[in-house]
Amino acid sequence: MNKEELIEVQTAFRAFADKQNMIKSQLVHQLLLALGRPAPKTEIDQQSSAFGQLLTFDQFLTIYNLHGSDLSDELTRSLQPLVTESGIHIAQIRAVVTRFKINLDDDEVNELLREMNSDENGMVQLDKAVGVLMGK
Repeated sequence: MNKEELIEVQTAFRAFADKQNMIKSQLVHQLLLALGRPAPKTEIDQQSSAFGQLLTFDQFLTIYNLHGSDLSDELTRSLQPLVTESGIHIAQIRAVVTRFKINLDDDEVNELLREMNSDENGMVQLDKAVGVLMGK
């Protein structure tokens, strides 16, 4: 990979990370509203709403680990409209965050993406893929 390609890849990963942060802001905002709590008084970027709707509800729950908490049916129904089916995999989003936290080099990132894409559903657990990379 030459320097220009490397910069292009890094830029793409940063854009993904930025969008992930926008998703979090939007969904936290909506979650607070659904719980009847005051929402933060900051304006939330409109792009976050559009990008957030690319996630499935199950992916939303996975990102924020809400599947372990006791969500009421009412809260679940109120959050359902926020997210719809798409081709974006939770593993792709988590891969970006993980890359920046553990400083994988580009070859390792490519190997990680190959590992994720080799799963039947493209949804292999990222921890498993990272474990493979780290020799665990």
